[in-house]
Amino acid sequence: MDKFIKSVSADNAAKAELAAVNKDPSITPETWGGIISAKCPKTVEIFKATDLTPDDFSKGIFAIMAVAMSEDMAKSDNATAKANAAFVAANKDRADAVFGGFMMLQEPGPSSAPASTP
Repeated sequence: MDKFIKSVSADNAAKAELAAVNKDPSITPETWGGIISAKCPKTVEIFKATDLTPDDFSKGIFAIMAVAMSEDMAKSDNATAKANAAFVAANKDRADAVFGGFMMLQEPGPSSAPASTP
């Protein structure tokens, strides 16, 4: 995930694809990977180069997000949720960096328009 975030952050075409797709209000954690696979060829190239699939990335990033949003995950009766919380806690700095990088991909890039003058 680290390598993917770093690679996609350096690719303006892939960032533009993700920014466009992430504006779709119908996208969900369950559909994110499939939509990326179908609509983002540059991004898919980066996934392939980093030996990761959009679905696997989606599962990981949304697990990080779920743990960040709920302190109760570590106390969950669900073994997967509890394991995700333990992993994120043990790798907090890395998880925070990956999640922060993912969130930055949703930000619009710098405008190519010239700056206005007063």
